[in-house]
Amino acid sequence: MVVYFYDGSLEGFFSAIFDAYTCKDKPDIITVSENFQSMIDQVSHYVETEQHKYERVYAGIIDHIGRGGYQTVKTVFLSPSPQRETILYHYLEYGFKVGSKVHVDIAHELVNPVMRLKRETGMEAHRIRMFARFSRMDNGVYFAKINPKCNVLPLVMDHFSRRFNIQPFAIYDEVHHLLGLYDMKGWHLRYVEDDFEPPDCDVDDVHYQKLWKAFYDAVSIEERVNHPLRRNFMPMRFWSNLTEMTYIDAADTIGADADISERSKSGSESTPLPGQAYTRALPLEV
Repeated sequence: MVVYFYDGSLEGFFSAIFDAYTCKDKPDIITVSENFQSMIDQVSHYVETEQHKYERVYAGIIDHIGRGGYQTVKTVFLSPSPQRETILYHYLEYGFKVGSKVHVDIAHELVNPVMRLKRETGMEAHRIRMFARFSRMDNGVYFAKINPKCNVLPLVMDHFSRRFNIQPFAIYDEVHHLLGLYDMKGWHLRYVEDDFEPPDCDVDDVHYQKLWKAFYDAVSIEERVNHPLRRNFMPMRFWSNLTEMTYIDAADTIGADADISERSKSGSESTPLPGQAYTRALPLEV
């Protein structure tokens, strides 16, 4: 059994593909070294990541399969599946033979697993676009925390940088410990330590969180509450980072209410601001 070990990067994976064709090998497994249990009949090959190898394989994919093939590989590579590299290797091997036909031959045994992982990763990216909740930090940067199963932050940064192109923001993937930063010029990614802690929310932002929770509760129709349906469209694993599904204690909002009330002299003192008295938790029965 031939096993290829690489460094876990897309460049390293393309370097493994290059080595497989150069050495005329047919690796049975391509994986990251720390994730693999050695076997008795194993023949190991340690791939050295090199830029020219990446560029050669990238050009080959564009020429033989097209840009759609490259996007498929890039998307599936972000899947959490431990077999994704081996699945992609067989997909590329087949794609180099049949060309762009690989896009429509979705029932083929080497293509179908790739399409399944692509669909799962794409759906996870779609959920993050819907469920990311931003809060304004003390330093003026907007911050969101996400917890996707797939490493989809590289797929969603373009979306958020186009939508929020006039304000700096950061998105932290607490599962993969990856931080996406946008500075109004461009975005980039960096890995952070496991104990990374975001800065504190701005005092005004706490008030807006209360307003959003009040709105979420106000538009709800009690007679039509359907908890199984809500869990289907809004999986519970996302709830910990959703403003409307978390509780803001009254003691944490006194400063925000006092500050905003002081600047809102036009209203009656006996009439609170919308959502000002709303501090109860949203029911989370399942």
